Amino acid sequence: MTDAHAILPRPPEDGLFYDQLRSRCPHLSEPEARLISDIWSDEMDRIITRMQEISDEAVGPALHIEARTEAIYEMAKLINFLSEQMLAKKLGDDAAAVNLTAAKERVAVDSQLGRECVENTAKNLAEIWTSLVLKWRDKWPLLVTPDSAHDQPKPVSKPKQIANAPGVRNNHYSPASSNKPWASGNQNQVKALTRNADGTLQSRDVSYRSWGREQFLYSLRLERYLALVDNDGAQSRDKILAVRPLTELDKRRWIAFLLVQMLRTPISMRKLTEFTKRVLPGIAPDYPSTPGALKAAYETLFTNNDVYARFHKMIALRTWTVLRAPAGSGFIRPDSTILVEGSVRDSTWRLAYPMTPRKVFLAGPGMGGGYDRDFVESVETSQDSVDDLNRRFARSTISSVLVHPGDDDVSMRSMLSNYLPIASQNWHDTGLWGPLSKS
Repeated sequence: MTDAHAILPRPPEDGLFYDQLRSRCPHLSEPEARLISDIWSDEMDRIITRMQEISDEAVGPALHIEARTEAIYEMAKLINFLSEQMLAKKLGDDAAAVNLTAAKERVAVDSQLGRECVENTAKNLAEIWTSLVLKWRDKWPLLVTPDSAHDQPKPVSKPKQIANAPGVRNNHYSPASSNKPWASGNQNQVKALTRNADGTLQSRDVSYRSWGREQFLYSLRLERYLALVDNDGAQSRDKILAVRPLTELDKRRWIAFLLVQMLRTPISMRKLTEFTKRVLPGIAPDYPSTPGALKAAYETLFTNNDVYARFHKMIALRTWTVLRAPAGSGFIRPDSTILVEGSVRDSTWRLAYPMTPRKVFLAGPGMGGGYDRDFVESVETSQDSVDDLNRRFARSTISSVLVHPGDDDVSMRSMLSNYLPIASQNWHDTGLWGPLSKS
């Protein structure tokens, strides 16, 4: 079975409302329209989250895994319906459109009336969602069966094949939910820093939803698959951060999530595709090396059991630790998303994944059977260790890093000026798929 909270799609990360705002409110500047779109997307996210909480209280969160594809489809329909209703209410007349500002919308969403609107809308939608959950329960009864084989660490959630569907415009290689902890308080803004060609640092305040994405990286089939893995991994992440016991399923999901973060970035895609193109003549001389064929070959990695099995063995037998930064310091988040370094042969291999500005998940380098433990130990580390990891994260960056606004000080900028590479001039032109990238 699976958790009903791991249902996709969630409200779109690039703002479902932006295009409508630009069309209906041409007087708005692009930054203002994006801010309003982010605010409305956040409001929608609150409604959907609360809807699921109310439904869970009534019937419980669990769904059979076979219900996932239908649930995805129904959630998409529900989000589309909700967005249309929100637009009709917020842009119902010309006066409302003319007087629209991001400041007013933020105040309205966070007001008592705004919270009541979220609650009432969520209650109405929960009636619909609960009836769907009960229907899926009838169709696929919940059966809990043991599945603890270490040689099957692939993601638990696997959507059915989707034939020749159009691509998603903006694909996140860094999940928006993983970026959000770097936003300050209830704000959607994060601090993104890049090193220019002249060596100076450029700082931008951007939405956490818009950082770490590129256009048309994946097919729709892979996009949906990644979304399922992201949601599965988020459940495990939340348990790890809260130092709650992990089930066998939680651990498998977490390992699958970490592997996917390694494979999905544009720089990894470039390296893997170039490698495939070099070795193809020797191992499969008849296989075409066209962009479309290379794309298809690359995407098979995400459902390749052997790839997951090898990675599972590397992670499962090593120590698992959450490093906590001491007060007054924090970790950065590189656009490479995950740091893997060292040698398996020399027993120096380790993986570091920034989970929040205060916590980093570390696997290795020591052997310790972290997979077999119920909890991931949380340990406060030293300032020197934080500085060392940040330098390594910075060196692994391709274009930009996230820094929590509270950590953006003179010492942080000095470190980034010394270790952050100059942004790749070709970062936004991966050269992988060419005109086939939208397919």
